[in-house]
Amino acid sequence: MGIAYETIKRDLKKKIFEKTWLVGIKIPSSRELAAVYNCSINTIEKVLKELQRDGFLHREERRGTFVTEKAIPQESPSGSINFDSVATVVDDVNSYIFSKAFRGIEDTLKTRGLGLIISSHDNDIYKQQRILEDLITKGVRGIILYPALAYENDLSYYKGLESLLENIKIVCMDRYIYNSHIPIPYVSSDNFYSSYQVTQHLINNGHRKIAFVRNCNVSTVIERKMGFQQALYDNGIPFRNEMDILLHVSNEELPDFPTEWLRDRFDTQNPTAFFATNYNIAGHLLTGIGKLGLSIPEDVSLVSYEVEYMNNFMPMKITGIIQRFYEMGKAAAQIMLNLLNDKPDYDINGYICRSIISPGETVKRINENPDS
Repeated sequence: MGIAYETIKRDLKKKIFEKTWLVGIKIPSSRELAAVYNCSINTIEKVLKELQRDGFLHREERRGTFVTEKAIPQESPSGSINFDSVATVVDDVNSYIFSKAFRGIEDTLKTRGLGLIISSHDNDIYKQQRILEDLITKGVRGIILYPALAYENDLSYYKGLESLLENIKIVCMDRYIYNSHIPIPYVSSDNFYSSYQVTQHLINNGHRKIAFVRNCNVSTVIERKMGFQQALYDNGIPFRNEMDILLHVSNEELPDFPTEWLRDRFDTQNPTAFFATNYNIAGHLLTGIGKLGLSIPEDVSLVSYEVEYMNNFMPMKITGIIQRFYEMGKAAAQIMLNLLNDKPDYDINGYICRSIISPGETVKRINENPDS
């Protein structure tokens, strides 16, 4: 199976941003790129046309396709960026969830003649701090930040961010700085409401033994857990701590993380459904459930966040939540523009983007005994 179109586009942009492909260089032909990515030439042509339209590439008849000078932010001898720009710093610029957010940010910034710089902090709070300080030194106008993970009581982390606010405008995207007094506006999804809705969908289909599976305790996951708990409460279903499963593993390590814990859960709790808080956990659950010789949804149901990505390549459509990252990016960029023009239009700290519930095919209706 060939690599998805959005993945190819992100990878080619990464080559440009990280200067693997330098300004003026002739990039490989469409046929060569199609062979590299195991996809059709038409898919490559579509990607290249979009990158050309966005100003990253230009084509010359009979000569080929070249990286443009305006594709990469140019620096002055002093190290400052010599055109107006806003930076977006996330954990991984190659993550599918940010491709649409980047587009939303870029489309909005373009209306005011601002460029976009993107960078990865790899979920390292120290690397994040270094990147932010470097961007400020280089003269960016503002920073849209997907915050790196940190312990809630990490005061040095908070103080580091707070000190930067004296020199730069910052807007948080998707996650926000939880349990702190730092006045950073943010844009996020409706995590509480969408979690409530998808949990209610399971309950409406007879499920009462629902395992909530997470691997961190950031703001988004806390809100999803609250929505999950509220739906249980409103339906008279007790919340059981043993059904709140925290996996001590990063998203990057999940593909190799042992799945033996699932057998123990089935033996002791016998859940009829799992709620995965991101697509990495959903993939881990699919693997582990398959190893046990069980099938979804015949033996156990599954719902998840970020199903749009999984449903591009899964044989069945996963039931769950589609987050509107393009709209989230646009909203974050608009708040940034208002801050830069001293026209903040928010009366509260956050702006919430409504998610979409995708019905999918991974929830089976059962007749669950309310007393079991």
